[in-house]
Amino acid sequence: MDVSAVAAETAERGFALVPGFLTGAHLDQAVAGIEEYFPDPEGDTDGFVDVDAFKHAVPFPFSSNALNRLPLDPRVIDVAELLLGTEDLLLTSSFAQAKYGTAYGGTHDQSLHNDTWAVNSLLPPRTDGAYQRLFGIVYLTDVTADTAPTYVAGRADDLGVPLITSVRKATYSSTEYPALYERERPVEAAKGSLLLFTGDLVHRGSAYRARHGRRLALFFNIHGGGPLGRQAPVGDAAGVAGLGQLPGVDGRAVPEAAAVVGVPGGRRPLLDRGHHRSPRRVVPGHRCDAVRLRRPGAGMTVGADPAVAVHDLPELSGYGGRAVRGLTYLGRLFDLGPGFAAAARDAVAVLFGG
Repeated sequence: MDVSAVAAETAERGFALVPGFLTGAHLDQAVAGIEEYFPDPEGDTDGFVDVDAFKHAVPFPFSSNALNRLPLDPRVIDVAELLLGTEDLLLTSSFAQAKYGTAYGGTHDQSLHNDTWAVNSLLPPRTDGAYQRLFGIVYLTDVTADTAPTYVAGRADDLGVPLITSVRKATYSSTEYPALYERERPVEAAKGSLLLFTGDLVHRGSAYRARHGRRLALFFNIHGGGPLGRQAPVGDAAGVAGLGQLPGVDGRAVPEAAAVVGVPGGRRPLLDRGHHRSPRRVVPGHRCDAVRLRRPGAGMTVGADPAVAVHDLPELSGYGGRAVRGLTYLGRLFDLGPGFAAAARDAVAVLFGG
């Protein structure tokens, strides 16, 4: 795998297909690992297989290290570092999934959409540098036009479409954006292939249309730990604590694996020397003297500011209300001005549909 070429193609087109990412014994081990969750109903099984019980995603970490190593593969990390321009990476999520033939029930077509919106941010997404997200799908069965391929149309900016539409969603309906559906193409891939793509790629999952068989795949996405912030460790920390020396498929250890999954002892400092300046970079001219940030373990001290009072924050109900209250408090704490509160309300209205 030519890491530089894959990173360049992903940056240019928004996606890259890597045939032969897994081969030989490594591929066999990964397939055996995912089959622990999703048995073959047409294979040599003991009695009846209830396929309906398997129509869900199994989250990272997995019982098989052959699966655990896939999103942490050194080649994937190298591509992510080149694409995002940072070595400060985190695994946002990873899960294994199966889709079965129509003989066992139906699956559905997704709408075209993008995945730029961060789950831990109310800010409009950026699609450059460390603000990007890298997504991946490792196909552990052959994927044809009838076996639930991923459809791709192109990067949103290249297509001239917004990241959030008139209905306040990151999805594109076939009625409002028919040209996208005319442009989309299925990604057909051989078993062991890897599909990498950026968050602003307009794409969708599709239904499994063949009567028999199944599609097995492992999904993951990676983001930079700086601009997009740090989230809780992905999965069960106890289950991934030993991944720091997980061997990669090329035999190399993955010493950064613990940092990428964010487990204690492996993750980098939550607050570094540059983070306390972020409010100034976001809102030039505004002060952030009220906050003094310290290293993890020392805690975070908030300076006394009589203008910041919790009791006079807006009274709003539900999750949207809590978000507005929290943002209003932060706006006052950082002295971001009266316009920040209005912008916070608008952002929450878009995200919560209120």
